[in-house]
Amino acid sequence: MAKAPGSGEFSFETDRHRVGQVILRMLWSKLHYHLANGELHNYRFLLSGHRKQFEGVPDLHPIEGLVSGFQTETHPSDDPGGFLVARFLHDNIFGRVTDRDTRGWSPLCYAVVHGDAVLVKALLDSKADANDQILCNKLEATLRRRTPVLSLAVAYHNNEVVKVLIAARANVDGGGRNTGTALCWAASSNNASAVRILCEANADPHIKVFPDTSPFRVACSAGSVEAMKELLAHFPAVSLRFCLHSALVFFGSGEMVSSLIEAAADINEQLRVPSSRILWWSILKMLHARHYLSSSALTYLAYHHYGATPLIVSILTGKFDATAILLKAGANTEIRNARGKSAACFLQEMHVNMPLGPVFTQVAAENLPFDLEEEEDIFSI
Repeated sequence: MAKAPGSGEFSFETDRHRVGQVILRMLWSKLHYHLANGELHNYRFLLSGHRKQFEGVPDLHPIEGLVSGFQTETHPSDDPGGFLVARFLHDNIFGRVTDRDTRGWSPLCYAVVHGDAVLVKALLDSKADANDQILCNKLEATLRRRTPVLSLAVAYHNNEVVKVLIAARANVDGGGRNTGTALCWAASSNNASAVRILCEANADPHIKVFPDTSPFRVACSAGSVEAMKELLAHFPAVSLRFCLHSALVFFGSGEMVSSLIEAAADINEQLRVPSSRILWWSILKMLHARHYLSSSALTYLAYHHYGATPLIVSILTGKFDATAILLKAGANTEIRNARGKSAACFLQEMHVNMPLGPVFTQVAAENLPFDLEEEEDIFSI
């Protein structure tokens, strides 16, 4: 939800403006719909966060509000902060700074999503709590109850707001294991600037989020290359154990794999999750058992995970760009997992049928123990 369509890549630049106009009409209609049907939380959330969807389309102007009849005794020249707060409360149909709606959101929560640092500072000056939290789950935005406003600011890349909240003594390690600290949110959303701000504010990089995952591992799993590099710059002694596996199993790209190799991650490391890591161990055991009843790509991965190298995992997850990178870096194709299968075995067994590209073809031909020309049914080149 934090990635604006207009910030993507367009073959025809004129389409960017056309897409922006579609987004504007959709948002305008949806805001009116929520307001007409009394869905105030949805209205406030969309109004606060909609400008993120305009990124990449410079000729679109944010919608300021749809509620008419604004009146206040506060004069903007006498009290600019107070006037700003009064206008924001009116536009979002709140009476006081300390109010909270039926979904557990306060005015400050919406202001943080909105991203106006001056407004957030004015709300804090009006006795809003810098350690405020949302009190209900918002699953469509992947936000859990008790998520602090500092984490909200980080997730939406509102880094000037992050600075304002920290200056107001927001707890940089708030959220903890259940919802994740702000550093975990910075890692998952690839907010490298926030990583730097939080590290300078002495955020603890060792606090893990459910299920038992450190911010650095979160960055690797989410494919957040810039955030991962920033964390590594601040904490060069961080463990790289199984980080290649995490990146390959989840959302890590070829760029992430290259970056981890450059950071000296072991390209031939064999995955062995100890039983002491009870949560991950239990998940893998459950998926392993399910493989016998209802097999899938995920259960197949769990079935073969023990002793698997990053090269094997890249093949099992279909990330052949990473396979080529690992081979070029000198990954050993002969190492076998606990079930006696090597990377070459999996390539032969899976009958890969996709365009892998000349780089992979050249590297594979130099490393795999069979002749590509004799195995044309395996590859479609």
